[in-house]
Amino acid sequence: MTFSHTPVTTPLSSLATAALAAALVAAAAVPVAARAADPGPDAPERPYALNIAIGNGHQAVKRGDRLVYTIDVGNSGAHGTPSLLLSQTLPPGLAFVSAKPEGKVSGGRISWRRTLPAGGSGRYSVVTRVERVPEPARRLAVVACAALKTGRRPLVCATDSDVLPAAAPAAAETSAPGQSLWYVGAALALLLMASLGLRLRRRARRGQGGVAAG
Repeated sequence: MTFSHTPVTTPLSSLATAALAAALVAAAAVPVAARAADPGPDAPERPYALNIAIGNGHQAVKRGDRLVYTIDVGNSGAHGTPSLLLSQTLPPGLAFVSAKPEGKVSGGRISWRRTLPAGGSGRYSVVTRVERVPEPARRLAVVACAALKTGRRPLVCATDSDVLPAAAPAAAETSAPGQSLWYVGAALALLLMASLGLRLRRRARRGQGGVAAG
């Protein structure tokens, strides 16, 4: 870690200098949050190096779209991998159509098992269809991971995220209250007019009755 500082014109005592040096050493020992977690000295070093990527060629999607996800996985290490579990998620609203090579579809994901030799790679293709846009989601995110067959935590993952259209029902719900108020106001106006007309008729009848009696 590199530190920069501005020269101080006032002299520092030896005690202050020692304190400043201790603070700099302590700051250098603090790990950066963005760095990966230290596996520790006892963690075995893997002789293989995995990388994975996923994409469907779209930036925005909508209901009815046919999406083809391509997963590329590789091993850039000097040795082959043990048995791997490769997987792609199938989030709500995204229906599975087919895959090449064929995989196992279960629990909202499709998965394959394979090994990769040193310098080897593999490509997987998954055809899907957007059947519905789940609320209140604004993006369709699909994750591809590679993990050891005997382990639970993934070794590497990649994500494809596409923008979803704004939900049409939201606009309809926004205009619905205004329309309802208009109908209520019109109904009240008609009711008031009918009541006023009835009162005028009653007064006219009473007036006619008084004239006849006179």
